[in-house]
Amino acid sequence: MPFDAQAFRQAFPFFEQYPEMIYWDNAATTQKPQVVIDTMSQALSASANVHRASHDLAAEKTQAFERARANIAAFIGAQSKEVVFNRGATEGLNHVARGLEHCLAPGDEIVVSLWEHHANLIPWQQLAMRQDLKLTVLAPEQLLDYDFQHTRLFAATLASNVLGKPAVSLAFLQRLRQQGVITVLDAAQAVAHQRIDVSQMPVDFLVFSGHKLFAPEGVGVLYVHSDWRMRLKPMLFGGEMVTHVSATQAEFKPAPYSYEAGTAPISAVLSLAQAIAFFAPVLKPSQAYLQQLVQPLLSELRKRGLQLLNEGEHGIISFYGDFDSLDLALLLAESQIAIRAGKHCAEPLLQHLGVSQCLRLSLAPYNTQVEVEQFLKALDQSLALLAG
Repeated sequence: MPFDAQAFRQAFPFFEQYPEMIYWDNAATTQKPQVVIDTMSQALSASANVHRASHDLAAEKTQAFERARANIAAFIGAQSKEVVFNRGATEGLNHVARGLEHCLAPGDEIVVSLWEHHANLIPWQQLAMRQDLKLTVLAPEQLLDYDFQHTRLFAATLASNVLGKPAVSLAFLQRLRQQGVITVLDAAQAVAHQRIDVSQMPVDFLVFSGHKLFAPEGVGVLYVHSDWRMRLKPMLFGGEMVTHVSATQAEFKPAPYSYEAGTAPISAVLSLAQAIAFFAPVLKPSQAYLQQLVQPLLSELRKRGLQLLNEGEHGIISFYGDFDSLDLALLLAESQIAIRAGKHCAEPLLQHLGVSQCLRLSLAPYNTQVEVEQFLKALDQSLALLAG
């Protein structure tokens, strides 16, 4: 189906509330469409817990919650039993790092791509220190010739939050999986830009956050391949996840419920399912539209002598120049243009690139060509001020 950019934009009340703002910080978090806001409001207007009480409202909430799980699972090609809800990609990655401790022995190696967000690096650093493991961090070009003979786990991004592209190919991951390496993928940036089908991917664990997919904050998904459903240890313990508790021990429910201790983020999960229902039909055509905005913008940035770090993959453009990135971001903010400047929670990558900081433009399908023109005008004014 063709993508109607104007109709898509009109679905977001943000642009009526802030008509003068150009919001290009979508890699950090996206705006929410009215249908998602309405779903959240409706879910909160009549509250009941799931999987517990016997009254009708609780039963209705439980049915809606599990329908949402099934729909979210289908969106990524998973089975419902493979989808675990949590607070976001960061919590999911920490869950995997904690839950696999019993599978790793001193001296085992963890390999992590250099392109990772800190959320997909620090948990492995901490795990390596706790378990006396070897941690190896390599750039993608180094990974191709690396000997993974002693590697137990590999973690990488499906789309760098600085470069917008994957650290490795699926063929590379397939080779690792055939060697018995546990594979963990961070899809936080990728999920709003490409079709993800875990049934066709060589991956054991995959995470993403709702708030980068037009859904609320505080909800995310951890995909656990069926081979690991009974082997990953829970990270959190408490109510809801148990079938029986005595004074000295507890028996846990089967996965995914054993991984969802406490009261679930019910309204957020229902809203995430609604966000997916809203966006999934236009995911592919929206990306073609997005590139129509990004490619001319790349050309204009080059004309101004700015140094590009990437080619606009997944709507992300990272660049720097002979000025302080934060100074330029602040000047643009005075023109109601929201972008990001700094290290982007990816310090090792920037160090590898020889850059102390950079600016990031991250566009979404609700952005427009008019915004591109307004941005370039404000950019020229700001660069002139910085040049003094």
